[in-house]
Amino acid sequence: MLSGKISLILVLVTCNILVSFSQKSITAYLIPLNRNLEIVNIEVGIKNTKIRVLSDKNGKLLFNLPDKMDIIDFELPDSLMIFNTEKNLQGDFLIYFDRNINNLTLKQLMFYKVITPFEKAESKATTPSVIEIITSEEIKENSYSNVAEAINSISGLYDNYNGTLHDIGIRGISENQLNNSHFIKVMINGVEVDYKMTNGKFLGEELIPLSAIERIEIMKGPSSAIYGLNAYLGVINIITKTDFQKQNTIQFDYSKGNTIQSSDNELYSQGKIKKLSYLLASNWQFQNRSGLHPVSIPKSEISDSLSTKNDFSYPKSLFLQIKYNTQKAGKFSMDGIYSEINSEYKFYNLSTLSSDTNRLNKYNLSFQLKHKIRSGNFSVNKSSLIFSLGSPLKNNIKKAPLGQGYIYEDEGYKSLKFENNFEAKINKKFNFQIGVQSSYTFYKLRTN
Repeated sequence: MLSGKISLILVLVTCNILVSFSQKSITAYLIPLNRNLEIVNIEVGIKNTKIRVLSDKNGKLLFNLPDKMDIIDFELPDSLMIFNTEKNLQGDFLIYFDRNINNLTLKQLMFYKVITPFEKAESKATTPSVIEIITSEEIKENSYSNVAEAINSISGLYDNYNGTLHDIGIRGISENQLNNSHFIKVMINGVEVDYKMTNGKFLGEELIPLSAIERIEIMKGPSSAIYGLNAYLGVINIITKTDFQKQNTIQFDYSKGNTIQSSDNELYSQGKIKKLSYLLASNWQFQNRSGLHPVSIPKSEISDSLSTKNDFSYPKSLFLQIKYNTQKAGKFSMDGIYSEINSEYKFYNLSTLSSDTNRLNKYNLSFQLKHKIRSGNFSVNKSSLIFSLGSPLKNNIKKAPLGQGYIYEDEGYKSLKFENNFEAKINKKFNFQIGVQSSYTFYKLRTN
């Protein structure tokens, strides 16, 4: 019996030695369709494997693959897309890729990968949903100041803005400015970022620094079957940048118009240290909107001789992402999002200009921890833990009805949510997927 065990061990060791040496090397080159794209330090992988290689300064990649692997399917980070792969005369692979969808043909657009419809990367050609995309290049070229302004450029979407809050309408359906986009799901990297006390959405400068955005995916139409509550009109999913080339930027801007003065201060940093990569973006602004006349709102003839006074706004936003990739333990990531709205509420009732002291000053904070690990080539497990909280700050104040003083809101919420999904590929036609989700939310509400 003892000899039988020893023989079995020897056989296993022999097999491992044979497999380790049974490999082949292939060479590939990254060819950007846009000459402005970087080709150095781009992580390229082989689908359904743990194999990942970083490109050198010439875009060259060297893979060591099992000798029996006949089908080689490359994959790039989510911010990039492969449009064609071919071999040259030397037998090397040429990987043609791009990022800016404005440079793509109609055929190439059909294969642009989006995440929102199925919560994982799929080409537009295989998704049944109506998807609109706003890229970082479009945001920069059109000088959009916030997410709501960018969304307003999409056909069929419009932004009802009362000077403080944004209400997004889709296909002729909306609420009003006071409801603050209740019927739309707004997410950052798939994580809901609404203010849960009122279910309102921060869509102005306070939501996220635009410098951190890779693209905005907008799914029109009811989507509650996938995303649950508050996705009646559609889903807005903001995808942040994933190419962590070393970059540090500090920017200060000041502008003055006929009635509005503003300053825009931005800090941006990204980089990679071995297996750890990070992205930090923050934005804080000051806007002086004193002197505005309500000439374009209902009943403006009642108050068109008046103008706003002491109408100041101080939006702040911060986004931090840290990623750590390992071969054995999988991929870890942390997203932190802080949004603060601090604005005078002069046109809140959409009729006459309010001379009362009404200031909206609230914050929203969210942390998400993610872990993804692949077991062999056939299964993957993804888990996430999300903690969020929000409440009014000290400057939040509302005029009480009938002149009965002021209302100071003492409210807030804390929320914890856990998700785990396991997916296994049985064969080419069948996949198995199972998931579990649990959440807890504590609300506090008191006014005085």
